Amino acid sequence: MVVGLEKYGRMAATARADVVCAELRYRRSIAAGSGPGRFGAAVAEMDFGAAPPIVDAVTRLTADATFGYLPPRLADELAAACADFEQRRFRWGIDGGSVRPVPDVIKALEIAITHFSRPGWPVILPTPAYMPFLIVPGLVGREIIQVQMHDDEGFFTLDLDGIDAAFRVGGHLLIFCSPYNPLGRVFSLDEMTRPTEVVERHGGRVFADEVHGPLVYPGSRHVPYASTSDAAAAHTLTAISAWKAWNLPGLKCAEVILSNEPDRQQSGDMGPFASHGASNPGVVANLATFRHGEPWLDEVLAYLDESRKPLADLVSQRLPRVRYRPPDGTYLTGLDCTPDGPGLLARRADRRARSGDRRGRPGVRGRWRRVVPVQLRDTALADGGDDRADRRGSERWLAGRVVVAVAGAGRPRSKLVLLVRRVRPPPPGRRPGCGCRPCRQHGGRTAHCPSRYRA
Repeated sequence: MVVGLEKYGRMAATARADVVCAELRYRRSIAAGSGPGRFGAAVAEMDFGAAPPIVDAVTRLTADATFGYLPPRLADELAAACADFEQRRFRWGIDGGSVRPVPDVIKALEIAITHFSRPGWPVILPTPAYMPFLIVPGLVGREIIQVQMHDDEGFFTLDLDGIDAAFRVGGHLLIFCSPYNPLGRVFSLDEMTRPTEVVERHGGRVFADEVHGPLVYPGSRHVPYASTSDAAAAHTLTAISAWKAWNLPGLKCAEVILSNEPDRQQSGDMGPFASHGASNPGVVANLATFRHGEPWLDEVLAYLDESRKPLADLVSQRLPRVRYRPPDGTYLTGLDCTPDGPGLLARRADRRARSGDRRGRPGVRGRWRRVVPVQLRDTALADGGDDRADRRGSERWLAGRVVVAVAGAGRPRSKLVLLVRRVRPPPPGRRPGCGCRPCRQHGGRTAHCPSRYRA
């Protein structure tokens, strides 16, 4: 989503689309760098500027030239502010001594796998999933057991029987993303408590990715998984950060919450370098958000909430065969283009998205599913570019644009722009594999497939 921004990120009354787009391209983030004239809709970052408390905090840090190693004082302040924020925002009472700074959630997952799960045992991952979660376990020598989520007409829920089976065949660490990236689900309290029994039955562990926790819309409430019971707290490591809700991934700071004493003891035995890498600017920025960033966040949530609602009507009117469910939280959602496939969008694009198979196996037994992640940016992006279709091996990339109007006074027309990939069906007699690049290139599952180990 894009909103007009005044200096230091304060929201203007109307969107200055041309200025904002120029600013995004000047920043050269991944989202703005997906190709000439394109924005990466699959990149989970917002286009809002920084909240004023963040700018002030980083400015003071620069003036003080605090560019050395992370001072223990800052780490202690961050831990206390994080604990206060969790209590205030999510009613989760934790002690500051249970909070550890890390560079990012990927590092937190690496620590959870290498230090808090059984050596060599596979990682269990519900899919579709945040794409790095399909990569990181392999980098540290672990197999992945993918468990496809239940899909009830776009309403996704955890497959607890599948997770139970994954534990039975050797899985030990369950990755649980809540709110769920990339589907935008915010699980109910009842849903949050159900995995605990399965995990406890097998003596497993849980890595809870809750970085999208602050991005929840009215009608839903984020419940930290480890807060649901003493049993959940005893087997969980929770990763949080201000980087999604306040758009700070480049400042490199996240927090791991160790909700039980054995894990805190083990963390102390690991030494400082196991989690080393949180930057001073990232720490002071997270401090500023936890202490003073909620008014800005509430304004952002109101804007995002207003922007997500028209999309359901627009999709039903203009794309009647596409399935869409408004997200409960996050600024991510998906369009299920399964009935029409890539023929749905057949012209040029200034937005690039990734199809669903990048986030896990594409479907069940021959059904080539395409759940396309999108972020609706409320801006009038410039037209331009020729029709293009670029063959890459067995893939054909087709660009397409659907122009939609977003209701609201003073807002420009919006363009929901996607790029959808078409994959040729596998040759007769070949298994389709999981949909990853090696499987597509070879027409079936190969030794290079990162997710060949499944329940």
